[in-house]
Formats: sequence, structure tokens, C-alpha cells
Amino acid sequence: RTRGSRWQTRGGLDVRARRSIFLFFCFVHHAIAGGPSLIMSVDVGTESTRAAVFDRDGRIVGKGSALHATTHPQAGWAEQDASDWWSGMGIAVRQALADAKCDRSAVGALCLATTSCTVVACKRDGTPLRPALLWMDARSAEQAAKIAAAGAGDTALAVNGDVDLAVKSGGDATGGRGSNTDSGHRQSTGDAPVATLSAEWMLPKALWLKEREPALFEEAELICECQDWLNFKCTGRYVANACNMATRWHCNGEAACAHTARLAV
Repeated sequence: RTRGSRWQTRGGLDVRARRSIFLFFCFVHHAIAGGPSLIMSVDVGTESTRAAVFDRDGRIVGKGSALHATTHPQAGWAEQDASDWWSGMGIAVRQALADAKCDRSAVGALCLATTSCTVVACKRDGTPLRPALLWMDARSAEQAAKIAAAGAGDTALAVNGDVDLAVKSGGDATGGRGSNTDSGHRQSTGDAPVATLSAEWMLPKALWLKEREPALFEEAELICECQDWLNFKCTGRYVANACNMATRWHCNGEAACAHTARLAV
């Protein structure tokens, strides 16, 4: 099924296309330089972590996977142990290298994709303080409704309030699907389509932690995404995903850049 505008960006290229172009140029750079000519792709999904090694023709030459568990402490709650992603990534990558019959030195680039918003509260050194709130966790429906009401008219909330990116609220009486379902792309008040906030997103989950687990919230030095956490584990740096920031953290990039520019003057 075509996702269409759900993957559309204001720049005219969808997220997957941009990622593919990036990987292509990474590969070309290394191939021209006579360096490594393989690419490792890692996908941390809801049920497992999968890794695949691609050659210069885009063919999979090796793959591996590792399962991880999801717990459900209450109805509508879903949690995972962040350490399972890291250990699973190691298992899947080693399996993929073995399957490809190659050494890690043959890999010139690594692409990482994960579920979102899967939220980790941790210390700056990456130590998790509690199980991560999985993307499907709907416990923050009340917080989603609070933010939507308090932020009515705020341009930041309108970033994924575009007609094509509007999301179904997790806080209404329809059961709170909290995902990008086709039937939930928009609601309307009169003639004007309006976005509603999903319990799936970062802000409601972070607010739930602040309101329901205040001691842990104060102890946490970072509240980040699964992908941010794994970026840190791989590189020693916390690097946020621009797509997640715009469509799931309600960050208006153009406004943020303009604000930064004004501060620099």
C-alpha cells in the first residue's frame, strides 16, 4: 500500500528517498576512494532487530536478526528494555557479517532505523532509568489532550498538523488509536481541518513521565528516542533525527533556525 503524502516532506523528497540517496553517496565515496564497498542496514522494529549487508548493486548479501520482548504492565501500556536493542543489534550485525562471509572492515557505512516514538529516560552516559515507552504505548492520552488544549494555535503543534500529516488523537472517545491511520488523517471544525495530538508522540510521553514519575523525571538527564539512544551507543554522541523532531516532537525547523539566527545577531 502506498503511504503517499505520509512520507512527504516540504523539500519534495520523502524520508526513505533521502536516506537512500545519502547511503548511495556514502557508498560512492568509499568505492571511489578504494575503501569499503558494502553497507550495513539495521532496523530496530517492534518485535525484533534486523540487519542486512548490501553490495554495490543494492543486493542483500547477508542478513541476521534477534528477537526482543515487549511487556504490558497495564492495558494500553507497552514497554521494552533498551539493553535488549543494543545486545540484539550486536547479534543481528554479527549474523549478517557471517552470512555475507565478510569482515567488518568491508563495511563502509551503517544506516539505522528504529520505531518512533519509543521514549527512553536515561542518564547522560546512556544508563536507562526505566523501561522504554514503546511507540504503541497509549498511557499518555490524557497528556496529549492537555497539550493540544494548552497549545491551541501554537505553530509548533501545527508542524504535523498539515492536512496530509494530521494524526488521530489518543485521547478521544473513539478508542485512541494514536497512529497514522488513514481514517484518522483529519478532523474538522466547520470548514477548517485541524490536527489532534497523538499519545504516540514524544511530548505526551515526556509529560506523562513528569506528572506520574516526577522523581525519575528529575533524575533523568535525557529523554530521547530509541534511535537517539542507539546513535549514542554506536558513536558516543546524541544525535536527534530531523524527521522525528518535525513530525513527532512538533519542532518547526524553519522557526527554530530563524530564532537561532536572531540570537546570533
